[in-house]
Amino acid sequence: MKYIFIFLFVYLNAWNQQQLDVLYKTFNKAKEFNLQYTMSAIALQESNLGSVLINVGSHDCGVFQVNVDTLSNNKWKRNKLCTRLIKDYDFSFSIALNRFKYFYNYYISKGYSKNIAWKYAIESYHSGFNRTKGITYYKKIINNIRLIRSFIYKLD
Repeated sequence: MKYIFIFLFVYLNAWNQQQLDVLYKTFNKAKEFNLQYTMSAIALQESNLGSVLINVGSHDCGVFQVNVDTLSNNKWKRNKLCTRLIKDYDFSFSIALNRFKYFYNYYISKGYSKNIAWKYAIESYHSGFNRTKGITYYKKIINNIRLIRSFIYKLD
């Protein structure tokens, strides 16, 4: 346990003010939907809280690394969307939240419990309906939630 605490201390102190601003903004914005830890953990996993805003290889953009290929099939529109996802945090948050909620509601409509639907929505956020590719991602999100909970608790 001592080593985990040391790791958390080093990791948390490695976040700069801009990353902390993204964490607070995400946490507070997602509270309305009771997804403050989920969306914050996604932002941490996808962009290291805004440090990496574009993944050229996968065409993911913004704090939440939204895949622009899923938003448009027009290359010019994808470039404009990517630019907006990078520059407009609120737009990026909205798209990411809608993506998560889409998958969550899909699994709820299939009769899964809220906990299972949430888990499957996390996996699907990363890999669409091919959830098996999202299992490792889900585990990373769980770890990020634990990390953020310990950090938020320390702030209160």
